[in-house]
Amino acid sequence: MLSEKSADWSWVVCSNCGTTTIKGRFCMKCGSPLTQYAKSQYQYRFGVDVLGEKNVGKTSLIKKLVASSDVSAISDSTASGSWMIDKAEIIIDFKEVDGVHAALDDKMDAALLVFDLSNRRTFVKSLLFLEKLKMLPNPPPTFLIANKSDETSNRTVYQEEAADVAKAHGATYIEVSASNGYNVDLLREKLIKGLLARRLEKIKRLLKNGQ
Repeated sequence: MLSEKSADWSWVVCSNCGTTTIKGRFCMKCGSPLTQYAKSQYQYRFGVDVLGEKNVGKTSLIKKLVASSDVSAISDSTASGSWMIDKAEIIIDFKEVDGVHAALDDKMDAALLVFDLSNRRTFVKSLLFLEKLKMLPNPPPTFLIANKSDETSNRTVYQEEAADVAKAHGATYIEVSASNGYNVDLLREKLIKGLLARRLEKIKRLLKNGQ
């Protein structure tokens, strides 16, 4: 689990007053804008639940996902990251959910379902998660994520099998390593593109219905 002790703040030096300040949009001492941030014309915020059994690497994966963000904050079982893409600010709030019996948030914008490819039991449990997600009133886009791809010698779940399961449930399958960062950037890119595409479709529906 993420803990308050793991709060992860990045620090930068303000070009105006020379103070070392928390990486953000403004210097905490003089209030000057920090130059590495362009002004965003649009802001999009999303909630993403990271699901799976304990010890599959959810916490490490979340930390890796937000590590490249312009602004990041990590607290107990949650983490947020902000990315500037063109002139749009993308904010993702990640929430860690342990165990298949945990209640699912039917308002999540996407689900990252993580299993340990060296532990077949966690893969079997992920099938139950997939069924629960399908039962939500508005099932979210789902990524089935095989973590610990750096431990292929201990693999008990093979790529073809997991990919077929993901396809059958309309999920996107990807293998990553939260340890060495393998495919984490690709996962983040696919996640952001998927979130924006879904938000655009929602806006189109609202406009079509005159709302």
